[in-house]
Amino acid sequence: ISNRSMPQLPRVVAAKVLHETRWLRMKELRYKDLNAIERSYVSVERTTRPVTADVDAVLVLPLVRRDAGSSAVLIRQFRPPLDNWAIELPAGLIDAGESVEETVTREIKEETGYDVTKFVSVGPPIQTPIGPVMQTPNKRRLYTEQEDIMLFRQVNAERPFETKKGEVMKVWGLVARAESARASGVAETYDERIALLDELLAAFVDAKEQEKKRLVNDANKVDQSEREGECIRNEAMNSLGKRKHQECDDDGEKASGSGSRFTKITTAMQEESKAERGLRQSELEFRKFQLEVEREERQKDRELAAEQARLHHETILAMLGALTKRQ
Repeated sequence: ISNRSMPQLPRVVAAKVLHETRWLRMKELRYKDLNAIERSYVSVERTTRPVTADVDAVLVLPLVRRDAGSSAVLIRQFRPPLDNWAIELPAGLIDAGESVEETVTREIKEETGYDVTKFVSVGPPIQTPIGPVMQTPNKRRLYTEQEDIMLFRQVNAERPFETKKGEVMKVWGLVARAESARASGVAETYDERIALLDELLAAFVDAKEQEKKRLVNDANKVDQSEREGECIRNEAMNSLGKRKHQECDDDGEKASGSGSRFTKITTAMQEESKAERGLRQSELEFRKFQLEVEREERQKDRELAAEQARLHHETILAMLGALTKRQ
């Protein structure tokens, strides 16, 4: 496969700050997709995130192990944007100079009261569309009875607090199972091949929408031409009827020798009517001819677009085949 047939990967070409607060910054990103079409995307980022940091936050699944089985520790926290409580895994931002393990130890102690005895990594860093957690000056403290975080734990796990320093809400078992991940699609990998297929599907959907709009416009043009032709015919017939009635009245008031003149006028009106009808018919035929030519041109454009889409599809399939063989 030549380099010319390889589509360019999506890339951001421009960024513009729309609004910025103390904690968040909203940007409008201009990027080009696989077809080199420039698109717009609005993103939100934290203003406190270090530019050079690879990881700036942690999400922890705390497990309390007992002979009877393991239990997951969850917390319930009030989220103002939701105006409601949210059941969450413990999480937090990495402070300057902290390692991931140090942040996990600190967050687990602050939010649950447990001490970490062992670290187990479940995978590489991931991105999430969930919004950032707002840190307040009062966050860095141990759990107290006034704090708006409640502990969820299994009843047979060791109780880290007194009764007043937490609320046991419900029995929880082990929640991070591979079956649940596969059922929800989390276990699926999203790589460059899937991205190319998604772009191809989006282009196909756009082409179908454009074709549907063209067909609707063609039908509207034909209907409009037919309505205009009908209006022209009705107007011509009304005009001829009025003129004929007026000529008949004038001839009735004249002497009997005017019969020959009436016949000539009637013949002239009939010939004029035929000429007008012929002219209107020629105009309608010319309009139909124009529409037919436009349809043929659009059909050629559609065939050309279909051929280009086929070639693009074959190129993508060849690329996928090459990537598959390489792996």
